[in-house]
Amino acid sequence: MDHAVNSDQDFAGGNRGLVGRRATLESLEHSLTQLQATGTPRVVLVTGDPGVGKTALLGEFADKARARDAVVATGRAGASLGTSLGAFADAFDEQRELVRTVLADWPRERRELMTRILRGEHARHDVAAAEGQPGRRVVHELVEALARPSLVLILDDLHLADPDSLDLLAGLLRRPPRARFLAVLGYRDRQTPERLRTAVHGRSERIALDHLPLTPLSEQDVDLLLTGTTALYRKELYRRSGGNPGYLRMLRTERSAEARAGILDELVPLAPPVRRTVQAAAIIGCEFDAELLTRLLEEPETAVLAALGELVHRDIVRPVAAGHHFVFRHPVVHRAIYDAGDLAWRVEMHARAEEALRDRGASAIERAPHVEQCIRFAESEAVDLLCTAARSVAATEPARAAAWFRTALRVLPRGSGLAVPRARLQTELARALADRGRLREARELVHEALRVLPREPAADHAEAVVLAATVQRMLGAREETEVMLRRELDDLPSQDEVVAAALKCQLAAGQLYTACHDGSAVRWTEEALEVAGRTGRRALQGSCLSLLALIEAAEGGGRTGTGRLAEAVRILDGMLDDELAGSLDAALWIGWSEILGCAWDDALRHFRKAVDFATRTGHLLYLPHLLVGQSYALFARGELSEARIAAEHAVHLTEDAECLEGVINAHAMQALVDVARGRTDRALEAALTATVHPRHSASNWKEAMALRILAEARLASGDHEGCLAVVSEAGGPDLPTADAGSRPVWYEMLTRAELSAERYARAAYWAARAASADPCGAMAELARAQVLTHTDPGQALGPAERAVAGLESSGRVLDALRARIVLGVALWHQDRFDDAARELKAAGAALDQCGAVPLARAARQERRRLAARAPRARGPIGGSDILPALTSRERQIADLVGEGLTNRLIARRLHIAEKTVEMHLSRVFAKLGVSNRAAVAAVITREPPGWATPRPA
Repeated sequence: MDHAVNSDQDFAGGNRGLVGRRATLESLEHSLTQLQATGTPRVVLVTGDPGVGKTALLGEFADKARARDAVVATGRAGASLGTSLGAFADAFDEQRELVRTVLADWPRERRELMTRILRGEHARHDVAAAEGQPGRRVVHELVEALARPSLVLILDDLHLADPDSLDLLAGLLRRPPRARFLAVLGYRDRQTPERLRTAVHGRSERIALDHLPLTPLSEQDVDLLLTGTTALYRKELYRRSGGNPGYLRMLRTERSAEARAGILDELVPLAPPVRRTVQAAAIIGCEFDAELLTRLLEEPETAVLAALGELVHRDIVRPVAAGHHFVFRHPVVHRAIYDAGDLAWRVEMHARAEEALRDRGASAIERAPHVEQCIRFAESEAVDLLCTAARSVAATEPARAAAWFRTALRVLPRGSGLAVPRARLQTELARALADRGRLREARELVHEALRVLPREPAADHAEAVVLAATVQRMLGAREETEVMLRRELDDLPSQDEVVAAALKCQLAAGQLYTACHDGSAVRWTEEALEVAGRTGRRALQGSCLSLLALIEAAEGGGRTGTGRLAEAVRILDGMLDDELAGSLDAALWIGWSEILGCAWDDALRHFRKAVDFATRTGHLLYLPHLLVGQSYALFARGELSEARIAAEHAVHLTEDAECLEGVINAHAMQALVDVARGRTDRALEAALTATVHPRHSASNWKEAMALRILAEARLASGDHEGCLAVVSEAGGPDLPTADAGSRPVWYEMLTRAELSAERYARAAYWAARAASADPCGAMAELARAQVLTHTDPGQALGPAERAVAGLESSGRVLDALRARIVLGVALWHQDRFDDAARELKAAGAALDQCGAVPLARAARQERRRLAARAPRARGPIGGSDILPALTSRERQIADLVGEGLTNRLIARRLHIAEKTVEMHLSRVFAKLGVSNRAAVAAVITREPPGWATPRPA
């Protein structure tokens, strides 16, 4: 039976039918419509690969046909394997009451013949009769009797049908009954029996034929099925499944008995020797060769090849090249068959495979999967082989390496003479686990190893310390990590300069996560860089250069003038996969250096390269951090949809909360994207998650960034006081832990918060702080322009134009579009009404395209206000007498009424009770002298563009 994924039951829920099969279902329904309208018999072929969804589709169509008063008979050839005429017997059994009624009026001889045929109790001459006279006639007569008003005969899995069923089908199609008769035939086109082809091609000219081949689902269909998961997870499952819904389901639950059942059903009709052949092939692997399989089975090659021919015919395995090489049709098929094998038999087969591969001179990587399954305690040669294989794949397959190291460690004795080898093995396993993101387990292992490892040779001990430092820093134990590194460096013999360089690089990296700015990070890194360059340690050299570039960019407001970034990029770009595996931290630092320098395209290129490698190989240690960097670059460029995908996947990868830094970064980035997209509630939740960990104030620039995003989320929700309160957690107005490039961004945000509170003097203070942090910088100009639109509108045009020019030249698309809204307001105050309207229209359209819902709405609101207001003398915003004495909250509510929101929606937007909205609105009515909401909206839209009140997202 072919298994499709039904979204109602298996995945997303909801009454949406079969995802991706709506057009095919409509074609089937059209065939039924044609049958009922014309009476012409029809045949519809529904074909496709295993798991593509034929059975589920046919079941759905059967329900549709019944709803249209057709008599429906559905049968599966696979339901009664070994039974002659099994497909027809199964189909007519569904209508047994109706069949019994029809047969009751038949003559005894014909009734008994039909009964024997349908029960499978007939002799061979009865089957022959069914093809001739009178057998074919009684089958036709039964079909004609059932087809009142119409009969839909659905026969599934016909690739498994017995010859008698196919011969009977051929007779029906060659001389069709005189009835409204629709036959829907489902089968795997790769396994089409010759009899079935002959039956279809030999049909009567009276029968109309349709062929509906089922293809894999599209990536968009898979997204619908997997609603509630991250986009990158869906993309990976789509890649692995090839869009096949059956494989998709098994990939999600591949070790469950239910998931394996459909695959194992395919083995039922196999003869025992063929079944044993496919199970032995599964021992070898997803891909295998006939020669090795023959060695395992200890059977003649001709017998093995004959069995493989049967497996190819049934599409369980497929040839991959000329000769004796084969592959299971999909990895989930291989896994299901392997898991179903008897444990003792599997161990014996793995031992045979290992022996055969050893005789062939196979590599450790080829032999390790078999050694892993049959290794015995204290087999030192097998332990060495597993370790050799694990080291060979650690860079590109850390999960596989971890499994082999773990097996080797499990069988290695704990005797005193093996304590140090065990400790070294624990360190290697810890590194593989860390690469997989298993930080706590890695920390326990490496600490246990450090208690045993001797100080000499120094490299072994220091290497374990560097690993422990990396893991502990990710877990948030920064002070403990620095103490450990300093002690190791102090105890190191002076001649071990390469080891010392690695320790210094780690110490410097730790300084990125503290508020320390004493220059020690630069000194340590420069010392390590000199050693790395002199000794030809390219990976260490790249790490040092990228670290120095990031320090320069963070302290210099994005400026890196020493050429170190370019040199680091040259090294990174030239790395192959094996080198990149140990330099993902360098890729991370390079990407953030480029972000701080507004080199968005370069940053995206490096983040994408590193994310692709980490995803493809399963290196999860730095993947969430790389995704956050990628998301930030996409966000700045206005690509919010892609930024959301990357941020959500980063959050998904940090769900186990092992990596504190990862939790902070991922949730902060998700919050920033959600603010821009108008999902304020979700943004607040994510921002609080990013900043909930115990602290008195931010201790580094990443935590400061998380706090800034929390403040932005509060401002977007209308809580300007909550936004301003975050400043104290960031260290006060000087923002000591924020990087230099972020301080103007902070101050511009605080300017907007004070403007929302109508505190123009305080807004001007923050705008001045922005200018002092970055004189003539674009964010400082934007802050100044926004203040001037409220206090001296005639002077706002120059700063607004400079803000737009500066932000556009630096590639900050979203901020530039936000500045264009301010520019539109400034142009209006210069009586350049057409220019203002064009500016706001263009900004709104661009923001809509980005998906920046609140900013797009703000642009449209300003444009409507400008269009509604006749030219007249203008003063500072907020000075009009059209809205006499409205409080800030009343003005908020009036604005939202102008947008068309109901009281309930306004209450939800502002996080207040609905009765509170009603109270404020009654006061608005009284102050404006109006009696309904439409009048309030009319007054609001006649007002000049206002930035003086909160604009809840």
